[in-house]
Amino acid sequence: MRFLVLGPLEARLNGHELDLGRGRQRALLALLLIHRGEVVSSERLIDALWSGSPPASAAKVLQQYVSQLRRVLPAETILTRGSGYLLDAGETDAGEFEQLIDDASGQEPQQAARTLRAALALWRGSPYADVEYEAWAQGEIGRLEELRLVAQEERIEADLRLGEPARLVPELETLLAQHPLRERLRVELMLALYRSGRQAEALEVFADGRKTLVDELGIEPGPELQDLQRRILAQDPTLGPARRPPPLASVARRGKWLVVAGAALLAAAAAAGGWAIAHGSGGRSATGGGSSVVVLDPQDGRFAGRIPLAETPASLAVAAGSLWALSTADKTIARIDPTTEKVVQTFTTAGVPTDFAVGAGALWVVNGGGTEAGGVLSYIVPTSVSRLDLRSGVATRAIPLRRGSRPIVFERKTGVGAIAIGRDAVWAIDASGAVDRIDPARRKIVATVTGLAAAAIAASGNDVWIDDGGTTVARIDPHTNRITTRIPLGASGLDGIALGDGAIWVADSQDGEVWRIDPGPPVVTKTIPSSIGVTSLSYGNGALWAANPSQGTISRIDPSTDAFRTFSLGGTAEASTAGEGAAWVSVNPVAKGLQENGIRALPATACSPPVTGAGNAQFLIASDLDLRGSAVTKPMTQAIELVLQQHGFRAGRYTVGYQSCDDSTAQAGGFDFATCGANAQAYSADPSLIGVIGPINSPCVLAELPIISKTPSGPLAMISTLATYTNLTHQGQSFTPGLLHLLYPTGQRDFVRIVASDDVQGAADAELAHKLRLANIYVLDDESEYGRNLSGGFLHAARRLGLPIAGVSPWSEQARSYAALVNRIRRAHATGVFLAGYITPGTRSLVRALRARLGTKVTLIAGDGFLDIPTLLHLTGAAADGMYVSLPGRPNQQLPPTGRRFVDTFATTQANPHVTSYSAAYAAQATEILLAAIAHSDGTRASVTKRLFATKVSNGILGSFTFTRDGDMTPTPVTIFHVVGGNQPSTTYLPDYKGAVVDRIVDIPAGLAR
Repeated sequence: MRFLVLGPLEARLNGHELDLGRGRQRALLALLLIHRGEVVSSERLIDALWSGSPPASAAKVLQQYVSQLRRVLPAETILTRGSGYLLDAGETDAGEFEQLIDDASGQEPQQAARTLRAALALWRGSPYADVEYEAWAQGEIGRLEELRLVAQEERIEADLRLGEPARLVPELETLLAQHPLRERLRVELMLALYRSGRQAEALEVFADGRKTLVDELGIEPGPELQDLQRRILAQDPTLGPARRPPPLASVARRGKWLVVAGAALLAAAAAAGGWAIAHGSGGRSATGGGSSVVVLDPQDGRFAGRIPLAETPASLAVAAGSLWALSTADKTIARIDPTTEKVVQTFTTAGVPTDFAVGAGALWVVNGGGTEAGGVLSYIVPTSVSRLDLRSGVATRAIPLRRGSRPIVFERKTGVGAIAIGRDAVWAIDASGAVDRIDPARRKIVATVTGLAAAAIAASGNDVWIDDGGTTVARIDPHTNRITTRIPLGASGLDGIALGDGAIWVADSQDGEVWRIDPGPPVVTKTIPSSIGVTSLSYGNGALWAANPSQGTISRIDPSTDAFRTFSLGGTAEASTAGEGAAWVSVNPVAKGLQENGIRALPATACSPPVTGAGNAQFLIASDLDLRGSAVTKPMTQAIELVLQQHGFRAGRYTVGYQSCDDSTAQAGGFDFATCGANAQAYSADPSLIGVIGPINSPCVLAELPIISKTPSGPLAMISTLATYTNLTHQGQSFTPGLLHLLYPTGQRDFVRIVASDDVQGAADAELAHKLRLANIYVLDDESEYGRNLSGGFLHAARRLGLPIAGVSPWSEQARSYAALVNRIRRAHATGVFLAGYITPGTRSLVRALRARLGTKVTLIAGDGFLDIPTLLHLTGAAADGMYVSLPGRPNQQLPPTGRRFVDTFATTQANPHVTSYSAAYAAQATEILLAAIAHSDGTRASVTKRLFATKVSNGILGSFTFTRDGDMTPTPVTIFHVVGGNQPSTTYLPDYKGAVVDRIVDIPAGLAR
């Protein structure tokens, strides 16, 4: 029996959540839990439950509550003792939390930090949230909240001892804003700043703290604070900076925005001692050849054969005595004889296949479809499941999947399952992240499982497990079609999931680990080191197989010893499966282009034919864009080509050609991490290529930078128009140690962007609040990586602007109620609320609760995670009216004269000149910058990169600006939209902003955010 009190009260028995009732019945159980092990008299219970004014029937009602709880809870959980009751059974998450804190006290810093993170991950909200405002609960709630803060301080202390203090600064600033009288936090922030080379700011933190203590309490800072100030002034060498450890094999991310990989990254991590990469010896080489399925020996993982295919399979499955391979590129499924290793049959699918599974007597194919086209955001999402006959491949019926609320973002990673076959059921993840249960006999959806946004799914018999792409693994009970077990993990971001050997296996690509979970009871978890970027897991032949798309490797993990061996595949690993006496992994080789028009063209597998104007070209530039998942990219390629035509395909004395390359796949529904890495390998190997425009997706940039920054001919220049992830160029609030070294292994920067990073956007929102003269701002953070960077920039700018902060709190889309949070904001007398995070179905309740409790006089401001506007209005209705929503960039209508002239020219090339994506202007500006850098270079990659950073744009398409030494545009424009209602047309002519008008453009210097 387990009680969960670190959030809304829950009780779980053998993984099943119990129905505890409502109101005073739940409060009764909470009261008994607070006094667990004590006899609490009926009189005391009645007085507490009815706040000292009980009705005449209170004693009888109390007995009814006890009786109802006893029906739900195991026998003898609540015992009668005299005239009172005793609860003395079961475990609590609070008890586990306290035990983990005790365990950490005797551990080395690295293990202590991990243990404390695991402890803090148990928290789901305010403790005893159901009775948060009851007087009798305040003592225990305060005690737990204090322990939570102590755990945060201890974890930060451990991280400080491990080095990389700069990444701790934003987190400490946020905590200190919440707890300004907490001297230990102030000491830690001062130390982190000093060790980051920011001595003046460290002393400023002391001065601010002294003023606060004197003004509010009339006391001087304590001895520890005063001593640290003295030592900083004396530059005491014992303060640090702390010894810098080797780059960690852990890369934190925005809930969904960060995956770091690439062959160069692997090499850097290995060189730093991060990983022991064991390569198989003997047997034949797995390298060489075209697209194929590589066959591995099940006992030792050695190369045992290769099955050539026309296109690289995106999904593999072993069932019905065959190996099945789905290719999304040519929409086919190949049936392969595992004995002869020959293709014996090929089926063609209708629609866009994104994943498949084999079982229940058929092939079950997930079909993708596009969201609304024409806006900035457009994704391929799962729309239906087709049933194909195993022998003929004939589709007997397409089963529409549930759409739920409008899809917001649906990410599919290479080799990560979105459909699974269990006993008497087919389970498929739909566009909203719910899991639809399909009856294979009736061929219809019979249930939908909600409660956790699923990113991956695996099934075996009646065992059905999902992960949320973040930190949680959950079990679906096929008898009730509900989530009955949730297992939180101390992971950075979960990916593929597999079942085998009585365990659940989950990949954590950021930390380079595979989690093994024995569901118990009790639940036992442990991690097995693998490699950064691992995503695709499969279990078979007595071993777990973990494929790494970006590094082109597969690892065999022995479940009995946890020993693993890693083998190079000579290309991009797409998917894996195991069974029928072998392990199988699909591999896409690194392709090379042919000599054409004086240059070596990039491979046609990912890139269009080169455009070179009238004659041969000396150099090649490429765009690397998501050509499937975003409606903004086609105008970008057209704009790039238009600018090249205007320049006569020349950059000064050099002639240039252009190729448009695609970093997306149909299966991913947009950019594909493995494809990004494969593109970067091709760029690195092509001596003709001298610059890249793109990618627009931050994870794709992260996949490519480690590769193109370390090429034989020098770092390759890259300029992005839309990648906003803060840590691409500088340290944000959620910075990970060693990240910039991994992205730029030579130490030479080669990436710039002409869009505001997430923290700069946050600073723009603070500038807006300042201009609106909001006297007291409350900051809400959804604790995603994006949210933390956004709020970090907001808080830093607010401090510089003198903008008062009423408080800082996290919010969770999984919260059952936001009443307590909104009441906290109301008590803080906030005149504005800044929402740093993503719009999700859970946002509906948050925005509505803010409006209902705070009214329309309190201003709501949100970042671009709340776009698009129609989705915001669809979820929240009139509650969103009056909100301000920011977007990095400047729309066409607000461009300077040079930009307006270009847009007018570009519009004449479009079928509908009134709907011209703002991305065209950005792509054109990027092209102008790159051509100028090439023109002023000596024709080498290193020289182009150097000139790129020295660029000064005066009266350009986007205005006048320069680049910081980190590669950030400064000043950077941010557009502020004002939501005016769903029936109002957008002033930008784009569907994504219908219902809003441009309120203003804020130009932000990069330094305001950091």
